[in-house]
Amino acid sequence: MEILKRLEAEDPEARRLAAAEMAENVSAEYIPALLKAVADPDWRVRKTALDALVSYGGEEVFEGLYRSLFSEDNAGARNSAAEGLIRLGPPAAKALSMRLGEPDRDVRKFIVDIIGEIGDLSCVDALIGALDDSDMNVRSSAMEHLGKMKAKSAIPALVSFLKADEQWLAFNAAAALGELGDQGAVWALMEASKDDFLREPALDALYRIGDPSAWPVFKEALKDEVPVIREIAVKGAARIMASSPEPGALARKLKEELGPEEMEFIKGLISSYEPELSKSAARLAGWMRERSAVGTIARLLYDDELREDAMAALFEISRDGVEPLIFLLNDEDAAVRRACAELLGVAGDARAAKFLLPLLDDEDGHTRSAAVAAMGRLKAKKSALRMLELLRDEYPDVQETAIKAIASIPGVSGELDLKALVQDPEPSFRRDIAFLCGLLGKGNASVLERLLKDEDAEVRAAAVDSIATAGEDASLGAVLRCVVDEDARVRLSAVNALMGKNVPGAAEPMFLLLKDSDPWVRAQAARALSYESDPRVFAALLSLLSDVYGPVKMEAVEGLGRTGRPEAGKHILNAMADRDPEVRKAGISAALSLNAPEPLLNLKTLAKDPDWSVRKAALEALVRAGVEGSAELLAAAAESDPERIVREAASRLVGEGE
Repeated sequence: MEILKRLEAEDPEARRLAAAEMAENVSAEYIPALLKAVADPDWRVRKTALDALVSYGGEEVFEGLYRSLFSEDNAGARNSAAEGLIRLGPPAAKALSMRLGEPDRDVRKFIVDIIGEIGDLSCVDALIGALDDSDMNVRSSAMEHLGKMKAKSAIPALVSFLKADEQWLAFNAAAALGELGDQGAVWALMEASKDDFLREPALDALYRIGDPSAWPVFKEALKDEVPVIREIAVKGAARIMASSPEPGALARKLKEELGPEEMEFIKGLISSYEPELSKSAARLAGWMRERSAVGTIARLLYDDELREDAMAALFEISRDGVEPLIFLLNDEDAAVRRACAELLGVAGDARAAKFLLPLLDDEDGHTRSAAVAAMGRLKAKKSALRMLELLRDEYPDVQETAIKAIASIPGVSGELDLKALVQDPEPSFRRDIAFLCGLLGKGNASVLERLLKDEDAEVRAAAVDSIATAGEDASLGAVLRCVVDEDARVRLSAVNALMGKNVPGAAEPMFLLLKDSDPWVRAQAARALSYESDPRVFAALLSLLSDVYGPVKMEAVEGLGRTGRPEAGKHILNAMADRDPEVRKAGISAALSLNAPEPLLNLKTLAKDPDWSVRKAALEALVRAGVEGSAELLAAAAESDPERIVREAASRLVGEGE
């Protein structure tokens, strides 16, 4: 065949293209040629041939790849064959586990490595058997993979190797037990840590396991003469302390037992190039409340990976007084200033507020935000007027943080002349004052009603939102006038504020808004009207089913369900067949609200909808409605739905079905 000839062409690209074509046109007669191509001198040809073989699968492919493991003079063929066998998965692992008696030790090691990479737990016994192999490399590889596979049944065998004559095997056994991470090996590893040769791997394994019973071993190792042993001890001690109900008490007791040299060693590791070591040393210093380590720990704040641990350590140190953090507020790095401001807020020492004040003028916006948030947590009422200036900040995030911080201070309203503040010439400042009034709660209705007449639309919208936020229901009559505001943002805010409040006279302007030029206003007006008892609502919602804007149609459909009118059923059924999946989901929601038999039964059809989000919504609705026969649909979806998110949702719901 012409394609087989091309697979033997001199040009590597021609051979690769031939292999690619064979992958697209599956045929058993190509397999021998593709298996031969696994030994091709060009890696691209080998890869393409391997892709084709893996897609074919089957016994012939397995046997062919297995034979390639014996290619002593072709490392490329061997490695490609091993990769292919790994990709064949558990069936290949099971077949290989029966061939560990091969006389070729290199092949046996390949087999062990392939089984380990596949990770099929049914082959654990075969790997345990390989621990008795005559070749040290095979035994060592079996240990490594048993550890990675978390094979608990291998613990006794691995523990027995800790006393093996071959020190290298004992070393690897300790490493494997650490990788395995099971507490069943702790005592054996503690005993092994007394052996000078095994001390490092045994301690490292104990650190990985993190069992509190190893605490005495780590405590002793902190005084070891060998630096690498002390480094592991620091990580192990920190991990055990992290799981302790009182890590600080444990750390401070340890500090009393350590000498100056050991403490300096721990502090020196804070700036280690190994992230885990830096974290561990920083946390230890924090729990020990070692103030002299503050500056070094602060340097970790620059690194996103280390920042959380550095923050935790600095907070622990601040328990004995916030002075070290206050000193760092003048640090040249913004990350340090910002972190210390956050920590001072958490520490809760009200005396720190005056030291945070200068940071409100910090050149870094994030630092300004952190400082004002901290002052809010410290309830710095006397600084409220100073914090108000951040409502003029160039960054919206800083403004928002300032509003929340000021509002969180009890009794702050008495410190602020809100009536004067809303006369500020800057619209954005007036808008933020409106938001502040909303967060302050009831009591500022007159200020907000005044802002409803502001010349700036953003201010008017903010005032409407804040009247709703503060629960100033007495002001909703004034909000009603905003339903006809010239700005769509204000009209939308007014509709949202009035929704479900039964304000006299609110329905009439809502009907007018169903023809508003802004689609979002139309949509929210439809939603608001669906909560009204006016007999005209049903017809009005029907008229919106032909709206070209999807959200309007969706609100109309859901609103029909809320009316409870039986004649809404046929319109909801139509929505459940709409070409727009979002409208179909609105139909599902409406069917639940209406609780009529026909729309609810139609949920079964939507449980097989082409759109995954519709299927998921339908399955959830079936359970909520208790529709007969939903259990079978849930079980089928949990097992075979093409989308993972639907399968997971169905699995959670199976127990709730019929």
